[in-house]
Amino acid sequence: MSQDRRPILRLLRQSAELALFCAAFGLAANWLSPRGLRLTRDYFPGLQSPQPPAPAAEATEEKPPQSAASSAQAGQAGSIRMIGLEEARRLWESPEREAGLVLFLDARSPEEFAAGHIPGAQLFYHYRAEAYLDRVLPLCEAAEAVVVYCSGGACEDSQFAAAMLTELGVPSAKLRIFQDGARGWREAGLPLEAGPNDSAP
Repeated sequence: MSQDRRPILRLLRQSAELALFCAAFGLAANWLSPRGLRLTRDYFPGLQSPQPPAPAAEATEEKPPQSAASSAQAGQAGSIRMIGLEEARRLWESPEREAGLVLFLDARSPEEFAAGHIPGAQLFYHYRAEAYLDRVLPLCEAAEAVVVYCSGGACEDSQFAAAMLTELGVPSAKLRIFQDGARGWREAGLPLEAGPNDSAP
């Protein structure tokens, strides 16, 4: 009976050794990669427990109905407004956008951006943020509203990009996350612009 168990025990031991090796290799590769995940970062800011409501006597301004908490890593409180298609379209059509007071940021990859983006949007691929910050941060400072979008639906790159901007000093009150994203914009028959723009490195 003990001889029958030896191959099973050997297989279990080899499986555990392989799992340990793979875990160590994965952690090392993540640490060495320039696109590796920061293990201390909150990658799901929208899943945090909601803050308790302020007492009625202290509430002086209305909170947005939907929000994603800004990155906890920077130790900042506050929220980022989520907007739908109608508000995004209104901001895009406003004269303030032409004056540089409304800024649209595309958080998708350079390839997706070049295939079709909201006209006038600037590329901010947060996985390589250093390539875009010199261009994007001054525009964010000058703007009164910054609309960040990605593909829409399950895509969360707009939330990650907006959280990164708050870490870098852009007030969360300026930021808007366009939930429908490029897909919703396209499906609504709104104009798209193809090709890179001068925000691309």
